[in-house]
Amino acid sequence: MVCVSITLPAYDEKAQLAASVHALDGFLAGAFRCDIEIVIADNGSADGTLAAAREVARTCPRVKVLHLEHKGR
Repeated sequence: MVCVSITLPAYDEKAQLAASVHALDGFLAGAFRCDIEIVIADNGSADGTLAAAREVARTCPRVKVLHLEHKGR
């Protein structure tokens, strides 16, 4: 059971997404002694953020990806 869930909004964040998520994952894993999840909410990015988020999720089982239609920042 997940006890901590963090939603990370992302719009055109391809360049720094993987490093940010891995840093956050490392911090949360050390700070909590329970199951955690990181939900990357892609807000209709045009720069490949969705593909980058899916790649991070493929390599990090705590990461989930949510794709949303762009509605502004």
